Amino acid sequence: MTFDPEASTTIELTRAVALVLFEWLHSNEDAGTTPGDTAERVALWNLSGALERVLVEPFNDDYDNLLKAAKTRLTPDQDLP
Repeated sequence: MTFDPEASTTIELTRAVALVLFEWLHSNEDAGTTPGDTAERVALWNLSGALERVLVEPFNDDYDNLLKAAKTRLTPDQDLP
């Protein structure tokens, strides 16, 4: 199999995962703290843009509560090490 860097890849995420990732990416972008080298930051910015195109929740007046519910959904009963 040959690697085609221009080929598209599709992934499926729950709405909760997508929303938490979106918020994390944007908070790092806004703070100028996106981790990684240049290629990794570009990949994260592209992921952020892809999430921005499909999520409507960030534009909802109740966004903070929606984000809180998403984080609650993803938080295990016990803290991870």
